[in-house]
Amino acid sequence: MEVKTFKYRNKEEEAYRILKKRVNQYFKDRGISKFANTQVIVKAIFIVLTFIGSYALIMSNHFSPFVMLLLAIVFGIASLMLGFNIGHDAAHNAFSPNPRVNNFLTSTVYAIGSSPYVWKIRHNLNHHANSNIPEYDWTAYAHKKILTGDSNKIISKLSHYPHIYTPFLYSFYFIFLTFYKDFEIFYTNKIGDAYHFKPNLTEQILFPASKLIYITFIFILPMLFLSVTWWQVIIGYLIMHMVGGFIFALVAIPPHMTEDAVFPTVNEEGYLNHSRFTHNLDTTTDFARKSVVVNWIFGGFNTHVIHHLFPNICHVHYIALSQILKDTVEEYGFNYKETSLWGAALSHYKFLKKMGQTTIPNNSVCTENLQTSKN
Repeated sequence: MEVKTFKYRNKEEEAYRILKKRVNQYFKDRGISKFANTQVIVKAIFIVLTFIGSYALIMSNHFSPFVMLLLAIVFGIASLMLGFNIGHDAAHNAFSPNPRVNNFLTSTVYAIGSSPYVWKIRHNLNHHANSNIPEYDWTAYAHKKILTGDSNKIISKLSHYPHIYTPFLYSFYFIFLTFYKDFEIFYTNKIGDAYHFKPNLTEQILFPASKLIYITFIFILPMLFLSVTWWQVIIGYLIMHMVGGFIFALVAIPPHMTEDAVFPTVNEEGYLNHSRFTHNLDTTTDFARKSVVVNWIFGGFNTHVIHHLFPNICHVHYIALSQILKDTVEEYGFNYKETSLWGAALSHYKFLKKMGQTTIPNNSVCTENLQTSKN
């Protein structure tokens, strides 16, 4: 694998060293593991049973089309939770201390139409290592290209109103990943100019096979065995994923794209002018940090700063650890960004509106408000 790299100009601050000590002490004092506990395991079983059960009820063909549509929405939300709570933690080796268990649980993303191989490259290697750096992070790059005004684009006028059309596009986020982005990444063997890789023979077989199996279960079997028309199956699928995709986007995108979002750029010497610690504080916002319900449903995506700093810790610990993070950050004079669930959605809307009203030249995307190092 060829990786386009950069370096952080500044060394890690004392605050980060103290934070790591306090996080380790948290687990030591309580005699608990950083991995999934009984609560997470029970939740995982519930999610899997809901996922399988809703699909089985649909395929039983004992219900009206309307009830089957409701079951499809339940299936879609269960798919979302499976990815958030099981696949995501396992891909970060945060679910279990046993790598084989993590690999097995990561493979559950096959069931939602994804690829563990592409997931790890797209999310773990690309996004986590390069969050909000437009020329490296594919999500930041995509938003920059779609949302910013550019007089050279034919769609320039439309690009001035992303706050109007983007929420609708978010509804197709899962479909975009499943049937376009995964294929683009896998078969071009790269993510932009940042990563170039070559999947082995096993992955070259598993990727198309898993997509075909997914299509079989989601489209072909319902069309063959349910008393509905083919177009009703398609509409049911679209509605299912539009609901799930919109919920996913509301949770996964705002942490990095609020109205005070920062998109640092790498200079000509290949450096970012801050540290990894301050980079994650600058580019990430937490929301509904203390909410047990939000944490339970979305697998800790709302406590995103602590996740980026400690991705190998299970999300069940994030509420407590985010308080340690907040206390430490403020003790050392850094800015910790957090808001409510509604505040995150509203701030993201304002961000979209801001992007539509701004023509941003290359390599200068919202680099203001960077925190300076405090050693």
